Amino acid sequence: ALFFSAFASSLWAQSKKRPDLSGLAETYEKRSFEHGDGQKLLYRLLKPPFLEKGKKYPVLVCLHGSGGRGKDNRKNLSGTRASQVIANPKMTDKFPCFAFVPQCPPEGSWSPRRGKGQDYIPVALAALDALLKEFGEAIDPRRIYVTGQSMGGFGTYNMLSSRPGFFAAGAPVCGGWKLEDVPKLARTPLWIFHGANDKVVPTKYSRDLNAALKQARAVVKYTEYPGVGHNSWTKAYADPELWGWMFSLQRGK
Repeated sequence: ALFFSAFASSLWAQSKKRPDLSGLAETYEKRSFEHGDGQKLLYRLLKPPFLEKGKKYPVLVCLHGSGGRGKDNRKNLSGTRASQVIANPKMTDKFPCFAFVPQCPPEGSWSPRRGKGQDYIPVALAALDALLKEFGEAIDPRRIYVTGQSMGGFGTYNMLSSRPGFFAAGAPVCGGWKLEDVPKLARTPLWIFHGANDKVVPTKYSRDLNAALKQARAVVKYTEYPGVGHNSWTKAYADPELWGWMFSLQRGK
């Protein structure tokens, strides 16, 4: 219990600090992926500190918000709190994993509903497939997770509905999605987060999805932060219960 309390305090303290992007840039490998149709996707990859032979590791997909768009392969790290938290040495010791952080180009989006431009989730999924193939011997295909904030929250739902049952868990933060896709979303355990005073993405989006998912008998958790606006990701990713819940889940169990 004392360790858990100290771990929680450490995460919360880290969440309030400005991210050390120079440190993150060194921790994450700089990569790019070219789709069969010529589309290019920049991304960052965090690997487990030590790849033990014969051991398989989970994969965490981190989707940035709209401010992470670009062609620098840098703002994607600053644009998602999850990529910052999971790179903390205490986290890599407790939850060693591969973290995949794609960057949406300026003209694109993680969702056809958020912003103008092309939906780049299909390209991100293709890049993820390439990673799974490249590190196949070291990756546990039953433990692939996705999370994202704001536009990345929409992108999380987009990925989950694009591949029902493929991910072991999803954690959309201040996002939203069409209720018609609830039967697809219900095939993956979800923990939804939102701020009660969000003026950018209406809290109603998450409330409605939570209600519909419960009606569909999905495995769903919902956390709404009173008095919090759009930056609900600060509290969400500082909660050690989220990470413990997520990394404990396996596809098919």
